[in-house]
Amino acid sequence: MLQNNKIGAQGALDLCYGLACCYKLQSLDLNFSFNQIDLQWKKDLFSALTDFTFVSNLTLDFSNNQIDPQGVINLGRSLVKCVNLQGLNLLINANKIGEQGAQGLISALLNCSKLSKLQLDLRFNEFDGASIATNIRRKLIKLKRLVIKIILL
Repeated sequence: MLQNNKIGAQGALDLCYGLACCYKLQSLDLNFSFNQIDLQWKKDLFSALTDFTFVSNLTLDFSNNQIDPQGVINLGRSLVKCVNLQGLNLLINANKIGEQGAQGLISALLNCSKLSKLQLDLRFNEFDGASIATNIRRKLIKLKRLVIKIILL
């Protein structure tokens, strides 16, 4: 567990690039919550995730950082490049992603063709959960393989 260590975005980025060298890694659980991951490093950090091409089960906890709408959209775009991704547990609660970021993330996840299990925590992110919930559910129906979904708004 790496939570609450103030490693910042550079530390998280270095770790992701180091883990990318483990090219046959299939399951990964990274907890970056409460780590002061700021706005300027997110794009680099999330693009480092694209090297996890063999990962089929991924847990990412970015709770309580400073992720904004564009940051979570970049995260979604990076996850699409994890072509073997089947199970995703994504915790990005208590950030600043807003409705635009949540919609962008869901749109990107629709391109994860092998995704069959999704747990998504978007609580406390500066949007009205009730209004966005219907739209997210409507979009997720398009994921034909998705059998387990837990969405917290």
